Amino acid sequence: MKPLILGSLILLAAIPGSAASTLPPAVVARLKPGRRLNRVWISPAFRAEQGVRIGPVRSQLAGPYADVQDYVPAALERLARPDAGNVLAVTLTGLAAHESPDKATAALEAEGQVLDPDGNPLVAFSARQTCSGPGTIRGNSREAVDQLVTALAKELGLPMHRPAYLVRAAKPAQAQPPAAAPEQTTPPTPAAEPPAPLPAQAGSSSAPPQAEPNPVPAPSKPDEPSADQPEDPQARGHHY
Repeated sequence: MKPLILGSLILLAAIPGSAASTLPPAVVARLKPGRRLNRVWISPAFRAEQGVRIGPVRSQLAGPYADVQDYVPAALERLARPDAGNVLAVTLTGLAAHESPDKATAALEAEGQVLDPDGNPLVAFSARQTCSGPGTIRGNSREAVDQLVTALAKELGLPMHRPAYLVRAAKPAQAQPPAAAPEQTTPPTPAAEPPAPLPAQAGSSSAPPQAEPNPVPAPSKPDEPSADQPEDPQARGHHY
């Protein structure tokens, strides 16, 4: 026997199949084949427009892939209406897995009920969802959970919301506002003022000195001898 096939058989033995029903015997007796679910019962008092809110999610799984139970509450939120009075409770009863070189198969089994505010059953179901193809057992187990949620929505007529991760991916990124300029802690250096003019001294003018024009010699008087010539005695009326 090849090691891979042996490993698959050991894995199948580690994960139990269907356990005893978790539904009340009186409810199990009412189950009939459904359109989307394997077996289902819907009370005439159930109104899909009233919606459901998600109640307890239990698990009877064991083995290396039993952590798929952690994914179930988030997947069921696609059916949730927070203000609804009816409560949806789900129990995972089995997970069968097989892995080969070219594909992985995960078959998930679950049961559940929808209860009214007084705890009376309105819906009961038993379902088995199988996902087989490329990928891993853990990934295909989650796909089987998504198939169960879709089957519930279509069987009961409940609206389905988009998964939260698709809503986040579809929302356009908001433009970030420009960062504010940091406040200037050091006051700016004031511009240097021109030096004040020196005080003018007495008798001086701030205007630059101008060259004096060349003095024009005054004409000598004809009646006054020059200093270089002797005085003519006749000119003064003296007679010698």
